[in-house]
Amino acid sequence: LEYARDDFLEAGAVERLVALVRLGADCEAARAAAGALGNLGNVDGRLLRAGGIVPLVAMLREGASSQTAIDAFRALFTAAKFTSCGNAIYEAGAVAPLVTMLRADSHAEKAAELLRYLMACDNPDVKDAIRVADGLTPLVAMLRDAGSVEAKSAAATLRMATVGNPANRDAVREADGIPPLVALLAHGDERDDAATTLSILTVDNLTNGAAVLTAVTAAGVSPWASGRLTMGWGFGTGDRSGPVRRTSCFFHRLQFVA
Repeated sequence: LEYARDDFLEAGAVERLVALVRLGADCEAARAAAGALGNLGNVDGRLLRAGGIVPLVAMLREGASSQTAIDAFRALFTAAKFTSCGNAIYEAGAVAPLVTMLRADSHAEKAAELLRYLMACDNPDVKDAIRVADGLTPLVAMLRDAGSVEAKSAAATLRMATVGNPANRDAVREADGIPPLVALLAHGDERDDAATTLSILTVDNLTNGAAVLTAVTAAGVSPWASGRLTMGWGFGTGDRSGPVRRTSCFFHRLQFVA
């Protein structure tokens, strides 16, 4: 089967299938071609070179209940592992339909993973686009199913989305994401990503730091529990005395050692 697949690729299968996909989701042949591209798996950069990214992203907009969108998603998912393809998928407008898929239980985990591939392409605009599309809210909702693959995927995605992005750090707090992240500290599979995300949320952000402190106290989490959580935002100018200083000292103790 692998030999046959290689023969298909060498014979120009991707290029021919992309030509059909361009006919649009209303065309039965285009829908079948999207499914075939999904079945081909890793086609390196062929999909991008053949111009297949834009029409496949257009098919994503059919929604998570559409088999056409799912087939297009499968083809894009594999392609996104390549940086050039990931950037092209973002530029084609994939973030908004992927956020829609986050709200569909059956596809949320993989949609979150594809968003991580897009963020891994080192384009900071992707993180902003996720926030603008209200993608952080469904990710926080996924956290609440502790112990699930969805919660693990959401924690990893939020970790990436908050690194180097102060606006996203505020948005996670505003979406009430801190309590479920704290709850995940008790779950082995999600613990590391949850702990890292909580640490990131407190960077240069006293409001988030206080919110994490409140959630940790309310949950009764031991500061010496197993895991990794290093709280340490950079204090700017301002009063370091009183509650702020006590909060800083508390977080100094919250250094979990795996």
